[in-house]
Amino acid sequence: MDVEDGIVRGIAWDDACVFCEKSQCVANTYNFDGTLATSEQINQPVNGCYFSVKECVGFQKTGNTACDLKLYVVWTGTDIDGKSLLSSDSRFSMFPPNRLQENVQGQVNNMIDSIKNKVGIGN
Repeated sequence: MDVEDGIVRGIAWDDACVFCEKSQCVANTYNFDGTLATSEQINQPVNGCYFSVKECVGFQKTGNTACDLKLYVVWTGTDIDGKSLLSSDSRFSMFPPNRLQENVQGQVNNMIDSIKNKVGIGN
């Protein structure tokens, strides 16, 4: 969230593809009329990682919430007293992509193994 003197002036999206390989990253930002937005139209990233419906159904069966919508918000700019907001240093794109991908891939592999164990696949 872009804030000036405590007033929100805009919203900017971070690069959501830091969580996966390029082959798993697709356009997922839409205009108000339902058409896909381009990065040229909105001057920010428009792609994100995805799980297949089959993967999400499997995760849900194990009680895993990996496919639930999560929104992480950081603030940039100044508060009403003119003090700098600092949480933007914690946005995901500030961390090395390889480490994020390893972490997410490790979590996905663990979830898949858990699903296989629950339904008796691979034993």
